[in-house]
Amino acid sequence: APTFTNTGIIAVSTGTTRQSTRAFTNSGTLRGAGIINIGAGNTLTNTGTIAPAGTGTAGTLSLTGNLALGSTGTLALDLGGTAAGQSDKLAVTGNVTIAGTVSGDTINGYLPANAEFIPFLTATGTRSGVFAVENVYVGFAAGYSLAAGEAARLIYSGNAKAFTNAVGGLTW
Repeated sequence: APTFTNTGIIAVSTGTTRQSTRAFTNSGTLRGAGIINIGAGNTLTNTGTIAPAGTGTAGTLSLTGNLALGSTGTLALDLGGTAAGQSDKLAVTGNVTIAGTVSGDTINGYLPANAEFIPFLTATGTRSGVFAVENVYVGFAAGYSLAAGEAARLIYSGNAKAFTNAVGGLTW
């Protein structure tokens, strides 16, 4: 089947679905709080930027299909708190392969407290890989597969504590 490559901006508004029955590569920007449905078994490869809800606002962008975050890609997050809907989330119905960069900064005056965490990438399938670069608000670090259905979360440990993530456990 032919493939599609996005080099511009695809904005998926809340309550809408971008439907395609084939895999595609994003080397531009995907943003919004709707649904991208490429079909089960197909893969969205990100070599550009994915920004759930867009910049400066929190929301959930959903993907039906698999996700491969490429080494040159960025997942850009807005962090507004730990309650549902306060921070960005990318929800994948399928498998997730992680590489590249996760970036994130706080919005709406959010000041994280020690040990707060924000699940930002969920998957119904398997997760592999880790982010090579974490360009996030000072004190946050990524943790992987720490809860059922959760591919990655950001965990705040402040500036003074050391945090180590290992599959199946955390060390402070």
